[in-house]
Amino acid sequence: MNSFIAGIQKRWRILNEKERAVVIIVFVLILVGIAIGVYAGINAGSNEDSQADRSQKQNTEKVVSDPKDLPESEPRPDPITREKENISPLSGKECENHDKRPFAVMMAADTNARPLSGISKAEVVIEMPVLTGSVTRLMGVFVCNTPGEVGSIRSARHDFISWARSFNAVFLHWGGSQMAKEELKTGKKFDGRQIGKHPHIDATQNQAPYFRKSHVPRPHNGFASISKAIDTAQDMGIQTGSVDYRGFNFLSEKEIEERQKEVSGSVHVGFAGKYKVRWSYNPDTNRYSRYWGGTLATDRSTGQPVTTKNIIVFKAKSDNIQDDNGTTYNTLDMYGTGDAWVYKNGREIKATWEKKNERRSFVIRKRDQEEEIQLTPGSTFIQVIEPYQEVRWEPEQDSTE
Repeated sequence: MNSFIAGIQKRWRILNEKERAVVIIVFVLILVGIAIGVYAGINAGSNEDSQADRSQKQNTEKVVSDPKDLPESEPRPDPITREKENISPLSGKECENHDKRPFAVMMAADTNARPLSGISKAEVVIEMPVLTGSVTRLMGVFVCNTPGEVGSIRSARHDFISWARSFNAVFLHWGGSQMAKEELKTGKKFDGRQIGKHPHIDATQNQAPYFRKSHVPRPHNGFASISKAIDTAQDMGIQTGSVDYRGFNFLSEKEIEERQKEVSGSVHVGFAGKYKVRWSYNPDTNRYSRYWGGTLATDRSTGQPVTTKNIIVFKAKSDNIQDDNGTTYNTLDMYGTGDAWVYKNGREIKATWEKKNERRSFVIRKRDQEEEIQLTPGSTFIQVIEPYQEVRWEPEQDSTE
């Protein structure tokens, strides 16, 4: 080391004044470059910390059906980019199964099927009419939670298959309408379009994840285990790991505090008769409790009230169609765009919905704006009503955006 330093000193003494100046300038530039690099690294770490506060706003997703089932003419939309890799794209919550494939379950809405089991464990629930102006059904979508009892399970309808496709979810059902079974079996919709098969587990063909409960009246005594459905899907060769789909954007906790309204109120969703829904908002918990046909809805598995963080309501035209046997079913015109209403944090937001086709995910924006609405981390109920049906928010004071 001493000889190295002595060599440097010897070389320095033989340099003239101009050469020494050049060496000094180069040395200073090197030091400046190192300092800039260190500062950039520290600043990047600081930015990552500040962005973590907004991590519910964004999330990395990797969830497409098997490539052979996806025509190249209908690519899936770009996934939303999120900063934390352990955040569920559907709920904005951290969970172990965040990057697994969703499972979508057809569920009854009939009064003698209530209360439903496992509905409080779903991250997204879609509720729609299956007969014009009358009966509704629901579909729960599960990623983080894998409850051992979900139901009662009902038969498939083609409109719900479209939602299962949007979330690229394995579809669980107990039989189905002629149109739904044809689409699942051949990939052909009732209108003649060939859109590809979709992975599903039908209880009439594979009982492995399903069971009946003797004390529940037929046909509402069929239930499913999501954990067993995952095993069954794997046995069937269905991919249950990471697949492509598009979830939602979410607010950070700080943003929720800034936007939450300290006001009670109710959201009225005008499904017909005994299917009518009211949501009662509690600002202390920032949750909406579900009332179904005038009665507080509970989860059969837990006995606890059914609550949610977000409610999305949009209107779509409903028409009656008949299968080859003359049986009447419902079809919804829910592709394109239209008016919607979002309820979260005690606020009503007038919005616009967009769903381009069966393979395109659902997008919700503020009216006359391009930016997507950010939801509150937690579960979301999507409810599709008919044009003449009412959606109404009754707060104790003004809370409209």
